[in-house]
Amino acid sequence: MQVLPRWTLLGLACAGSFMLAGCPRNYHTLAASDLPMTVALVPGCPTEADGTLSWCQWRRALWAAHLYETGAVSSFVASGNAVYTPFREADSIAAGMVALGVPAAAITLEPKALHTDENVAYTLKIVEPLAPARLAVASDGGQAAGACAMVRAWSPIPCVVAPIDEVWMRARLAEALPDVNLTPVEDWIPLKEREALIAESTGFRRPSSFWVYFSGAVLGAFGASKPPRLP
Repeated sequence: MQVLPRWTLLGLACAGSFMLAGCPRNYHTLAASDLPMTVALVPGCPTEADGTLSWCQWRRALWAAHLYETGAVSSFVASGNAVYTPFREADSIAAGMVALGVPAAAITLEPKALHTDENVAYTLKIVEPLAPARLAVASDGGQAAGACAMVRAWSPIPCVVAPIDEVWMRARLAEALPDVNLTPVEDWIPLKEREALIAESTGFRRPSSFWVYFSGAVLGAFGASKPPRLP
């Protein structure tokens, strides 16, 4: 069995910023009318440099598997490119979910997103043609709430915040985890270099994530939030 890997400081800082963005909520407080949720977005976070799943990814894979096992969610979109390491985050989380018993057929991969707003925008492109009754976001509390706010601003699909139940998660992480190792993508390009190439080809340079999410929240309060420009 795999020993839970140490998450990178960068990934931990990202998770901390999302947790501060909104108070974590307990999954069990969801209204019965929200269940079952047809499809859930599981946003990515960085894979370890050696190709093993990070602490953050195991949390999201475990939570998604729990939602599937309990019948709360029947299908998922695992979203995320190879952002900070040469391993696609969508592939990593999906591999963890499959190792935990979720059928691969229940998981759609979204391998392009580099940021949370892109997780949402690309996922909406996948699910909107299917017209689901509702879309859930299964992640840490702050990120789940923020991503759902984006869904509500950019799409008519109702969004349900499905934050990780921290009490349940602490107990589950005390148990053994399966061994999961990923294969790196070919010709991987670090995020800064990739964004420079995108800016060169499109003529648009994405502002800092802090500004994107802060300004998005302000504009959202006036109903003026817009999805990101996608390459």
